Amino acid sequence: MGMKKKILVIDDSAFMRRVISDIITSDSRCEVIGTARNGKDGLEKIKALKPDVVTLDIEMPIMTGLAMLEQLKKNENPCTCDCHEYFSYGRKSRNNKSLRIRCY
Repeated sequence: MGMKKKILVIDDSAFMRRVISDIITSDSRCEVIGTARNGKDGLEKIKALKPDVVTLDIEMPIMTGLAMLEQLKKNENPCTCDCHEYFSYGRKSRNNKSLRIRCY
């Protein structure tokens, strides 16, 4: 079998970090190499761990997911980001913005 995809999970909810990590590790082609509680922590972990893929919550304290994506875009980090938001009532314009920001 080839190399596993290295995935970093970023979410302010410990419960969601666990749920997302469990889903990812159920696939033998993937491994969770770390987790982060906010965008600032996430940027540090991306630099240190060099993941292939990042799952990213949008609403977080200290640094939001969108602010983190903007930083990644400036730094040209070679990773793919998957943004998620659980309760998006009335937030369509922000979700569209998150889809337009590419960090790879």
